[in-house]
Amino acid sequence: MKIQFTLDTLIALLALAASIYSIWRTNWLDKYSLEVTSLESEFSRGQILFGFLVTNTSTRVLKVEDLKMYLKNQELKALDIDIDEYDRKHSKSNSNSLFEYPSFIPSIDDRIYFEKPTLLSPGENFAVRIYLKHCPDKIVLTTDHRIKSLKKTKSFSVDDLNLNNVDNIKH
Repeated sequence: MKIQFTLDTLIALLALAASIYSIWRTNWLDKYSLEVTSLESEFSRGQILFGFLVTNTSTRVLKVEDLKMYLKNQELKALDIDIDEYDRKHSKSNSNSLFEYPSFIPSIDDRIYFEKPTLLSPGENFAVRIYLKHCPDKIVLTTDHRIKSLKKTKSFSVDDLNLNNVDNIKH
């Protein structure tokens, strides 16, 4: 059998190459991706108030199913602080004043918990602010689609995200 290389064959091969490139580029551009940004930590109410933003940087809707934080491979749990009780206990009365002011002003709860699951549209983000004993060294997100090769989880190193270490603060 003799194979002839004609202009028709050349056009067919170019069309095949263009379609393979188009499929590869479409799949490459439509990858799911998440980013963790705006890390912050502050010493508040005797504990560390740790916060960050999770942003969907892909072009598709993504569902974040789970969020965990680790310190030296030990999972960290959010502290359940009664903010009103803490503030009431640590507020100072103004007894030397000429006017009588209430010694306790109601507290503002600035915690934002992760609600499972959370749907994120392209470019949308959600914030997390919780009290912890220590700052984590790793944040792990689990989604409903693969976001890193064949895995549905992606981990972010907090050290790489330039967080000031508040674990060394003297209490």
